[in-house]
Amino acid sequence: MGGGWGDFGVQRIFGAGADHLLIDAVLLDCDVPQQAIIHGDALSASIAAASILAKVERDRMMCEWDAVFPEYGLASHKGYSTPQHLAALQQYGPTPLHRQSFAPVWSSPLVQEVFNFD
Repeated sequence: MGGGWGDFGVQRIFGAGADHLLIDAVLLDCDVPQQAIIHGDALSASIAAASILAKVERDRMMCEWDAVFPEYGLASHKGYSTPQHLAALQQYGPTPLHRQSFAPVWSSPLVQEVFNFD
């Protein structure tokens, strides 16, 4: 998914409370000062902990999205590239949850619906 974690996530999550961000590799589009660290999850305990928390939250969200997109089996594979997930992508096409950078999505001839977070 793409476009603006700076616009959508960082300001909503941290608001005025963050004075500096440590980022794993890619800088975010936001006004909060930040430092991008290549392989940050291996070099920073803070980034590694945030990565674990993000993955746990993502897995929880995938279980909730399973009710919306039951044909994909998100509760069982959490969106990871399993044979079941790839077969569902091929059969049903990508959902708005799928990242455009995921090869089975950008190479799919089926149109992908996109969420609008405004």
